[in-house]
Amino acid sequence: MAPDELPQFTFQSATCPVTPARFNIPLFSTPTSWPSSTPSGVSSYHTLSTLSTPIPSALKSTRHDSDRPRHKRKVTNDENLDPSLSKKHKQSSTSQKLSVDDKVELFFVLLETELKWTYGELLYHTMTSRTTKEKNSVPGTASGNSRKHAAVVQHFLNGHGKHAPSDVVKLWMEHPYGRKFKDSPLMFSTTTPYTDIKPVRPALTSFAAQLVEKQLVREVEQAVKPSSGLHLAISTKTIGKTIGWTDIGATTVEETRDTIKQHQPLTWALIMKLASRPPRVRNGITLACKDRPPDVVSTGVISTINFSRSSTANRLPLASGILQLGAHATFDTFRHGSRFGLIPSYATVLKAMRALSAHEAKVTRAHGMDPNSVGCYRGDNSQHYHVQRDHAIGRENKLIIGFSATYYEVEGVNPEVFDLDAKRKVLAQRRREKFTFYQLTSLLDQTHLENVLHLQWIDTLIRAISHLNHMKSHIAMLYKTRVAKQRLPVTATKVHPLGSSSKKETVYTEFKDVLFDILEQTGQTKENFFRRMKPVGGDGMTFDLILQLQQYLQFHESEFESLEILEPMLEWWHTEWTDVCRVFESHWGSVMLSDDPSSLGHSADKIGRKKPSNLKKVDYGTGTELAYLVLDARILDCWRIYFGQDDLFAYFNKLALEKKLPTFEDLEAAARKLYRSYTSTRAQHRAMQGNSTKPSSLGDPSIVPPGSPWTEPRPVPKAKPSKRKTTTVPQTTKPPEPFKGDQVLARSIAFMREAMISREAAMATADGDVGRLYEAIKVMLFTFAGSNHSNYTSYLLEVIAKLELECSADLRHGLLQLTLVNLSGKDGHFAPGDYIQEYFNRLLEAVVQRKGVQYGDAFIRELWARNLHHIARLKATWLGGVGLSARTAQHSGAKTTTEMKRLRDGKLSKWITKTTRSRGLKDMDFTNGISSGSPDAVSDDEELDNDDNGLNDSPLPPQLDDGVRPPSLSAMQLVDGQLVSETLDLEEETAEIIRWLEYAGANSDAVFQDDSGDEGSDHSEMEDTTFDHDL
Repeated sequence: MAPDELPQFTFQSATCPVTPARFNIPLFSTPTSWPSSTPSGVSSYHTLSTLSTPIPSALKSTRHDSDRPRHKRKVTNDENLDPSLSKKHKQSSTSQKLSVDDKVELFFVLLETELKWTYGELLYHTMTSRTTKEKNSVPGTASGNSRKHAAVVQHFLNGHGKHAPSDVVKLWMEHPYGRKFKDSPLMFSTTTPYTDIKPVRPALTSFAAQLVEKQLVREVEQAVKPSSGLHLAISTKTIGKTIGWTDIGATTVEETRDTIKQHQPLTWALIMKLASRPPRVRNGITLACKDRPPDVVSTGVISTINFSRSSTANRLPLASGILQLGAHATFDTFRHGSRFGLIPSYATVLKAMRALSAHEAKVTRAHGMDPNSVGCYRGDNSQHYHVQRDHAIGRENKLIIGFSATYYEVEGVNPEVFDLDAKRKVLAQRRREKFTFYQLTSLLDQTHLENVLHLQWIDTLIRAISHLNHMKSHIAMLYKTRVAKQRLPVTATKVHPLGSSSKKETVYTEFKDVLFDILEQTGQTKENFFRRMKPVGGDGMTFDLILQLQQYLQFHESEFESLEILEPMLEWWHTEWTDVCRVFESHWGSVMLSDDPSSLGHSADKIGRKKPSNLKKVDYGTGTELAYLVLDARILDCWRIYFGQDDLFAYFNKLALEKKLPTFEDLEAAARKLYRSYTSTRAQHRAMQGNSTKPSSLGDPSIVPPGSPWTEPRPVPKAKPSKRKTTTVPQTTKPPEPFKGDQVLARSIAFMREAMISREAAMATADGDVGRLYEAIKVMLFTFAGSNHSNYTSYLLEVIAKLELECSADLRHGLLQLTLVNLSGKDGHFAPGDYIQEYFNRLLEAVVQRKGVQYGDAFIRELWARNLHHIARLKATWLGGVGLSARTAQHSGAKTTTEMKRLRDGKLSKWITKTTRSRGLKDMDFTNGISSGSPDAVSDDEELDNDDNGLNDSPLPPQLDDGVRPPSLSAMQLVDGQLVSETLDLEEETAEIIRWLEYAGANSDAVFQDDSGDEGSDHSEMEDTTFDHDL
C-alpha cells in the first residue's frame, strides 16, 4: 500500500479544537523474533477515547486518502511532518499548533495503547536496516524496510533534519535520568562488550572507548607494515628498507613524525592531547613549551609503542641506540633502554653498525666507479703506544701503527679536467726546467695582498671600538666581493670514511699497498680503472712519500701500477700550523731580550702567558690566539699614533658624542697608509736602512715618529777561539760607522706582517675562498725559506710549481676547488681536509688503544672505521633534529679585554717612539730569531734531525709517564664575520669511548661475527647473559 493510500486520522475534542497532524502508519506483519506484546498486524485505525486536558479528547477516522486528490510528495526539513499533507491543510494546521509536550504525550499514548511497544522497541525497530532484518529473519517470512521507513531513517541519519543524531546522543549522555550510573565501573569499559551494558552512560562511553580502541589497533597495524617507512632492515633476512646513514640524522625525528601522522592520525591526536596543556598567555604573548615539546615527546612515545608491537618498526629506536653508542653509553644503559623499548639491544646495535658499514662501502664504491663524478682521497698515519697491564711473552709494550683515509665527493668540477692525457701534454712542455726566481716572485699578487691586508687594519679597529661596530657587515661584504679570488659554494661535503689498514706509511712497500687498497675501495683496480687523475691529499710527509713512490714506480707500464693516476696534494692545516710554529720560533725572543718590545715573548710576559714548552711545535689553538691578540694590540697602538692620541678609546667616545665619527672611506684611506708604513716589506727595509724620513710613493714615512740617535758604541760579540790556524788581520783605528736603522721597529713590522699573513690564511680557509688562501700560501713559501723549516720550503715550492707550471688553468682551478671541506654546510665553517682527517684518526686511535687490536682488524676496519665519522656527526645533527643546539667549543676574543688593556698600558704603547733604547742589540745574531747562546738555541745538526717532520709524523705523540698532554685539535671559523677558534674536546670524546669499551668487553667481536641472529632479539634474554663475565 502506498503512503498516500493509508487511512488518515483527525482529532475532535472540545478542549483541542485544532486538527492535529495525522499519523500515516503502514500495515505490516510483525516478525516472530520481535517482542510478543507487539500486535501482529493492524487492519484498520480506531478512534482514541477522549483524554483529559491537555491530551486531545478523541480520535476518529476520516475519509481515506483515496477520496482526496493526490499531491506530489515534497521533502521538508522536519522528518516528523507527513509529506502527504496538502498545502491547504498545512496552512490550516499552522494556525493552531500542538505544543511540543502535547506531541510527545500524544506519541507515547499511541505507542502504548495502539502499538503496544516500549520506547526501546520503537528505537530498535526503526533503526533496524534491511541487512539486519535479513540476518535475523526466519526463513519464509517477509523482511525489509518500506520506502517510507527507509526515506525517513535515511533523512535523519544523514543529518538533514532539524535535529541531528549527534544532538540525540548528547541528550542521552547528559539526561538526568541516567545520571545515577555516572560512577559505574562500566564507564569507558574496554573489557565488557558495550552491547552487554544496559545503562545509557556506561553503554555510550564503553561504545566510544571500544570503537577508539579498534581504530588505534587498526592504525598501529598499518604503521608497523614494512611499507610504512618505519622499518630499517639490518639483515638480508628482514623485509624492509636496507639501513643507511641517510636514514639516521637530523631529519629522522621529523620523518618519523610525518609517518606517524599519516598512518596514525587518531593516535597522534590523542597522545598530543595528553602531552600538552593549553598554552599560557602572558602579556598577550603565547608561551610555547621549550623543554619538552609535545610533538617531540609524542613522536617518541608512539615510536616506542610501535617498536613494542613489532621489533622491525625500529627506525627511531635504532637511531637512538646508535646515538647512545656514539655517546659511549654503558652496557647497562642498553639493557635498561631495551627493556623499556626505547632502544634495541646492544647486539642489535652492533649488527646495525656492521650493516651501516657494508652499506657505506657500497655507496663509496658506486660513487668511485661513476665516470661522471669526481672525488678525492685524504689520509694520514695513526699511531699510539700500547702499554700492557700484565707483561708476558707475546704481551709486550709496542707501538701500534696504521693508516686511515677518507673519500670526499667533489661537486661543481668537470671530470674532464683530470684527464691523464691532457696532463701529459702539459708535462711534455718541461716548463719546470726553465723556472727562475723572478718568475716565482712574479706569482705574488702584491695588489691583492695590500687590498686584503689593509682590511685587517680596519677590521681590528671596528671590532675594538663599539661605535664602529656598524661597519662589520660592510667589511664582511668586501671580503666576499672586492678581495674574493675563488670562493667555494656553501654546501655540505659528502664524506665516506674508508676501511683502515695496519700498514706503515714510512715503509714504501706497505705504503704502496695502502694506496692500492684505498683505490680498490672506490672501485679502481689494476684490471679496471679510469685513466683519470685521482687527487690524494695529506700532510707534508704523506705528500712527499707519494711523490717518492711515483718516482720509484715510474717505469711500470700501467698507469695504475706506476701510481701515475694519483695527483698528490699538500693539505693546508698542517701547513698553517707549521707557519704558526715558525712565527713563534722566529719572534718569541729569549731571556736576554726580555726588554725588547718587538718580541712576542715580551708581550706574552706582560699578560702572564707562559712560554710554550717547545717553540718548534706550539699548540695551534693557544698559539694563534696569543699571536693574533698581540697583533691586534699593536695594530690598535698604530691607530692611536696615527690619530695622535694617548687613549684611542676615549678619543672615539668623544667623537661619538660630537657625532664626528670617521666614515668608512676615511678609515680605508688611513688603513692603506698604516699598512704601507707598518706591515709592508718596503717599510721593513726602510726601518733597517734608517731612511724613515725619505719620501716614498708607497706610503707616508712621516707616520712613523723617529727616535733619538744612539750614541753608545756598539758591543762587539766575542767569538769562540778556533783551533784552526788563522792569519792575523791588522786592526784599523777607523771607528765603525754609526747604525742609523731601527731593528726593533723592523722586527715588529716583520712580526705584524707574518701574523697578518697567518690570520689571512685562517680567515680565507674558514670563508671557503681557496684563491685568497693560495695567495697567502705563496707568501709563506718565502717566509719558510728564511727559517729552519726547510722541508716545508720544498713542499710549498713543489705545490706551486705543479699548479703553476704543470697544470692547465682548468686543472689548477679544479685542484684548488677540492682543497677545503665543509661538513656542516654552513657559511664560515670550511676546514682543511687534513684537519678533518686528523679528527677522525684521533677518535679511531682511542678505540684501538682501548681494545689493544690492530688498525686492520675486522672489528676496527669493518665496524668502526667507516662509521666513526657518522657517529660523531650524529651527536650534533640529532640534537638539532629535536630542537636542541649542540655544545660549541668556539673561543672568540671576548675574554681578552684585560690582556688588551695591559698591552695598551705597558711598554708596548711606546714601542715606536722609544725604539732607540734597544739599538745596542743590533749586532747580535738574529738569524734564527734567538741568540746563539740562549738555552733555546739548537745546532744545525739538531735542527736537521728535528725539522718540521714532527708535525707530520706524530701529531699525537705517545703519552707514557711523562704527563705531557697531546696538542689540541683546533681550527678557525668565521662567526658573524669574526674569526674564532674552535677546539674539539677530544679528551671527552676519547674518555667516553673508553668508558663504553669497558662495558663492551671482548665478546663484542663474537657478536660482530654472528650473522645468524635476528635483529628482533631485543625481547629475548640474550642481553642479560652476553657479557656477564665482563661485568
